[in-house]
Amino acid sequence: MESTLAQWAQNEKDSIYVTKVNLSKHTELGKKFQISGTPSIIICKNGDEINRILGIVPLANLKTIYKKLNKE
Repeated sequence: MESTLAQWAQNEKDSIYVTKVNLSKHTELGKKFQISGTPSIIICKNGDEINRILGIVPLANLKTIYKKLNKE
């Protein structure tokens, strides 16, 4: 899933940014975003969380969610 997200981010580099966080090393981020399971995808806009996706999700679904959120 990581490489798929990275590829998507590269193709959409002007509008999205994707990063991977190792929660074992950065526990403060896990607490801040209240991450209870992995993989977790947190979508933020202007620094605010606008959606959260838990578990493995096909890229096509992520693109659909992103398009819907980007229209709002």
